[in-house]
Parts: sequence; C-alpha cells; structure tokens
Amino acid sequence: MSLGHRISGAVAVLRGTSEVKEGGHMSCTEEDIEKMTSEEEVEAKAQRKVTALDRLRVVIKWMKSNLLLALTIAGVLVGLGIGFLGRLADFAPQSITLISFPGEILMRMLKMFILPLIISSLISGMAQLDVQRSGKIGVRALTYYSITTILAAIVGIAMVLMIHPGDPQIKTAVAAVVKAEETKVSTIDAILDIIRNMVPENLVQACFQQVQTSYVKKKVVVIGNLNQSEYIVEPTLIYKDGTNVMGMIVFCIIFGVLAGQIGPHGKLMVDFFVVLNEIIMKLVTIIVVWYSPFGIMCLIAGKIMSITNLAATAQMLGLYMITVILGLMIHAIITIPTIYWFITRKNPAVFFRGMMQAWVTALGTASSAATLPITFRCLEENNKIDPRVTRFVVAVGATVNMDGTALYEAVAAIFIAQLNGISLGFMEVITVRYA
Repeated sequence: MSLGHRISGAVAVLRGTSEVKEGGHMSCTEEDIEKMTSEEEVEAKAQRKVTALDRLRVVIKWMKSNLLLALTIAGVLVGLGIGFLGRLADFAPQSITLISFPGEILMRMLKMFILPLIISSLISGMAQLDVQRSGKIGVRALTYYSITTILAAIVGIAMVLMIHPGDPQIKTAVAAVVKAEETKVSTIDAILDIIRNMVPENLVQACFQQVQTSYVKKKVVVIGNLNQSEYIVEPTLIYKDGTNVMGMIVFCIIFGVLAGQIGPHGKLMVDFFVVLNEIIMKLVTIIVVWYSPFGIMCLIAGKIMSITNLAATAQMLGLYMITVILGLMIHAIITIPTIYWFITRKNPAVFFRGMMQAWVTALGTASSAATLPITFRCLEENNKIDPRVTRFVVAVGATVNMDGTALYEAVAAIFIAQLNGISLGFMEVITVRYA
C-alpha cells in the first residue's frame, strides 16, 4: 500500500466515509492509522539516520585528508596560548630553552634537507626537460618573480605612506632597533656579492659558506707626519656561515641540462638523482611533516616567552608592525590570487587550500627555505603540479622571489625617514626603496 493510499484512507475514516482509489473500494480503521503513523516515523528516523551518517562520513573523509593541516593549525594556536600563559609564570631562561628545544630540532631537520633537496630536485627536473621548454619555464618564472617583487614593494610603499607609522617622538626609543638593522654595504657591492655567489670558487665550501662584502676600518699613518694617523674604511671579502644556495642552484641547473642532453649515457646519473629526490621526499613526509605540529607549537611558545618586554616592544613598534602585516595580507590575499586568476582563469581558493600546510609551517618557522620540503609536497601531492616544473620554479623562487622581504624593506626605509622627520617626494620614495 502506497503512502498516498494510506493518507487517503485516514482522511476517509476521520470523515466517517470511505474513498475509492484506482477503481477499488478501501476502508481504514483506527488501528490502520496508528500503524501507518508508526511506519512513517520509522521511515523518517531511518532517513535522518542516513543523513547523519553521510555527514559523519564527510567529516571523517575531511579529517583523513586534512589531518596534518588541522594538527598544524592546532599547534600554532596552542603554542600561542602556552607562550602568553608562560609569560605570566615568568619561566627562567633555561626553562624557556627546554620548552623551545623541540622546535629547534624541527628547524634543524628542515634545514638538513634543504641542500640535498635542492640538488636532487633541480638536477632531476632539468634533466627531464628539453632545453627549449626549460628555457620558457625559466623566462616565465623570472618574469613572475620580478613582477610580484615590484608589486610587493609598491604595496609596502602605499601602506607606509597611508598609515605613517614613523613618529619622530619615538625615535629615541627605537634607536637601538634601527641601529641594529642598519647596513653599510652599498647597492653595487650587494649586486657584486650576488654574482660572486652565483660562481663559487669551491663547491664544497659553497655547501656551508657564502661570500660577502664587509667594510673594515684600517689605521693608516699620514705621510709626512709619523705621529698622526687616521682610519679609512676598505671593502673586504669575507666568508660567512650559511649555505650558498644561489651558487648551488646555478651549478645544478647547468649540470641537469647537460645530463639530459647526453642521452643514454647520462641516464644512469639522472636516475640516481630522481631516486634520491623520491627518498628525500619520503623522509620529509614520514619524519619531518608529522613532527612539525609539535615542533611549531614549542617554537612559537618559546619565542613568545623569550621576548623581554612584549608591551614596550608593541608600544614602540606597534604601528610599524601593523603596517608590515597589513601589507603582507594585501599581497597574499589580493595581489597573488588576482595574478593567479588572470593567468589561469581558475579559482585561486582551491589552489591555496592545497598550499595551506606550507603557509602554516612558514608562519611557525619564519623561514621560506626551511619550509621548502613542505612546499614541494603540497604542490606535487595536493595541487598535482608536474614535479619537473616544481623542482625548478620552487628551488629558485625560495632564493630569488622574496616578496615579503621587498615589502618589509620598502616599509623600513620610509619608516626610518619618517622617524627623522624627512618628507619624501615621489622620486625620493622610489630612490630610497631601491638605493
């Protein structure tokens, strides 16, 4: 008996009559009505149960695919909470060191994989691309890097001119901070240092040291007066600790292109680096990635607790920090997604959702280079980007494409001018930014 028949029969009983359905006579009693009502309730409950199960399955499926992201975000939030609560407890420096120690281990693990990951990914990626295609990718990548860096600087300049965080009254308070960030290296020397690092004189040394111009004071005696001396400043090349990533990238690109052109003779070498890259990515996934939520939590908590006077720092540099953060948010939420949509005509939210793990890791570690292994994983596994493309673009971009640095330096240069009460015109703003 269908539901329509049952309802019609119930109405007929209530009216004290009977209805004829589909050429037949049908009557309903009160027992039939109760039976139909109970059946309908059971049917409705079963339908609600199916709906609830479907929702539960959706939640479980999302948790399985985004468990690491959820744990990382939770690690950031818990780290913030522990950090601010720990400031109330006034822990000793040694205790803070112990709290942040797991975070230090995370940073060491991430940095440990940077060099082998760059070498294996670049050589294997470039060897599997033909020269013409790799040239097109390189030109497009460098064009994109240049455009986004310029746009980031423009956003920073616009924000610092609108908000005007540099108040001359706080100049004395922030003198120590500004002095610590000052540099005496000229623009020409900085450019020459980049070129020098692109051609390292020793590949082994480039793995742990890079060259830099430093200005050293030297005492000289005035000719004709042996009792009088003066100091002169001379540029001197020194080696400082840190991987020469630029030099390794240039060498690996050339090595990979030539290895791919050799043909069958170079296949063994190419296969070696392909397998090496896969092994490193497995290590990153198994060891580093699942440890990162706990490490990021400890890292953030330790950083917050180690700030000597948080209130005074926020008071001195509050507007400055707000200016930089707002600029970074505009660049990340508006500028980059707009470029992505303009080029691909696709929804940027879908792509950025796949990159969320790398974003949160970068937020916790404050290092784009340390986030490199996570970035590779997000691009290749979540967003399904061709590994041959990611191995070149990401490795080079992590070193060259510093949009955040460009924005920050634009804000810092004009902020210092505002502190000193210097009014800058349009051309002066451009000159100060790129000088």
